[in-house]
Amino acid sequence: MAHAAHTAVGFQDCRNIWVKTLEDLAEADPRIVAVVNDSVGSSKLNSFQKRFPDRLINVGIAEQVMVGVGAGLANGGRIPFVSAAGCFITGRALEQVKADIAYAGFNVKLVGQSSGIAYGELGATHHSIEDFAWLRPLTNLTVICPADAWETAEAVKWAAQHEGPVYLRLSRMPVPDLNIPNRQFRPGHAEVVREGKDLTIIACGTTVHLAAGAADLLKAEGIQARVGGILAQNVAQGTRDGGNPVGGRNRSVPVHRRYTNYCSSTPHFGFKLIFCPSAVAGSAFPEGTTPPIPNCGSPPHFLKFDQIMLLIVRAVC
Repeated sequence: MAHAAHTAVGFQDCRNIWVKTLEDLAEADPRIVAVVNDSVGSSKLNSFQKRFPDRLINVGIAEQVMVGVGAGLANGGRIPFVSAAGCFITGRALEQVKADIAYAGFNVKLVGQSSGIAYGELGATHHSIEDFAWLRPLTNLTVICPADAWETAEAVKWAAQHEGPVYLRLSRMPVPDLNIPNRQFRPGHAEVVREGKDLTIIACGTTVHLAAGAADLLKAEGIQARVGGILAQNVAQGTRDGGNPVGGRNRSVPVHRRYTNYCSSTPHFGFKLIFCPSAVAGSAFPEGTTPPIPNCGSPPHFLKFDQIMLLIVRAVC
């Protein structure tokens, strides 16, 4: 059983924000319903179920059925939010997501809970590292990965009014508010979290505040790092380059979650700080090469993200 994440002062579990926003929307729009796979608790939908007992459908541990039910509800004029752990809603029901939701263009909102490596000690079966790769190529499906409470609330509201399939990738890891002035929710546009001229760190979801923290540490060393937050990994029928966070700068550090295997049979889970020379013009390294870059993720290294970022930037600069 996964333990509840400890929430530090100023940090919020965005699952609480998602369900509060959903309840507010459901109060105003009777078409909104929730569909789950025996995940009422982990989806934080207990209060929704109490307020709208006839508008929550629990299909049990049957993810393919869950997605199919969502498609049927959408076909009948409802706005279903289909919620389950990210690893199961994508891994176990990918064919149904592709055929019944994306290709059919049904107005279903898929919500992948506890995505990435948020389930921690439950291991690889409960991690959803691959979901971006699986869902981004699907036609009609918009993939959104909010970075904090504000973006989570705005993402849920945007999904509810957007006519078409959406995948919201939420985490159970508490995150702080980014407190960006004059903020606008614009899927398809990158968001500048920190300004800087020496290099750009590109992140999404729960890695954005970590990248911003690394930029603050770099500033003390005289390195001005710009931080770009990528909200939408894929926007159906919309712009994909309207807010390029690199902005012509000659070095960039994309950050993402992945598995890396060492010589042993035990995979290492966490963040991989990578360079994409073929994708970023003017990268510091020739195409197909990278500097020696460490991973971070497995205890006790998970909390050393900022320090590892310092090592990487020194290699770049």
